[in-house]
Amino acid sequence: MKEDQNVLPEVRWPFASLRAPVKSTPPPSFDKSVRPDFLKKNENLATKLRRQAVLRAKASGHYATKEEREALEIAEREAENRRRAQAWARSQTNAGNGAGLDARPDVAAAARRKQQSQIAKETVERVLMENNVYTYVEDGL
Repeated sequence: MKEDQNVLPEVRWPFASLRAPVKSTPPPSFDKSVRPDFLKKNENLATKLRRQAVLRAKASGHYATKEEREALEIAEREAENRRRAQAWARSQTNAGNGAGLDARPDVAAAARRKQQSQIAKETVERVLMENNVYTYVEDGL
């Protein structure tokens, strides 16, 4: 009965087509049946854009069979697993060396310490100059 519903023509107006779902198929290959220069001579913007759209759809897997899609998904999954395994191994080797997430030296803290030591040095020099202990301060030291 289900087979009949798919094969028999649609009887309701205005449809006169099969009830079966339409399966998309790639356009026919004209490479073997037509001379290559024929397509180039008669190509207009619409055919060029359509050919590009079909190539994009084919590259994205629109016309791929179920086996091809499954194979692509398996390959992507394996690549993602390899990437994650490598990242995990790197994090483990860094953690084993005592260099985890805090392995990078704190650049901001080092800059703050350097700035505070410079301010302290300038303050000491200014106080000594005001009390006439120093008569001059050499620059560049």
